[in-house]
Amino acid sequence: MGYMKIDVKTGVNSIKGIKTGNCIIEFKDGITHHYTFPQVEVKGLSIGKRTFNYKHNMVVTDKVINTSITFVRKIILLLI
Repeated sequence: MGYMKIDVKTGVNSIKGIKTGNCIIEFKDGITHHYTFPQVEVKGLSIGKRTFNYKHNMVVTDKVINTSITFVRKIILLLI
């Protein structure tokens, strides 16, 4: 019904990843939701402080009733 592709870009000190594709959740009662993931970026892999960041938003859409929910979140976690 759906598919997911993970694109990854690496740098000397960082990595970025994003899940793309036709991401669908189907419930037993027939309701379906389409969703997108935010981009994830980890910096400081070799040197410096290690951080984990979300970029962009997660969006869940119901095409039948033409509505969507956007999860806005920017997180910076320092990983030790």
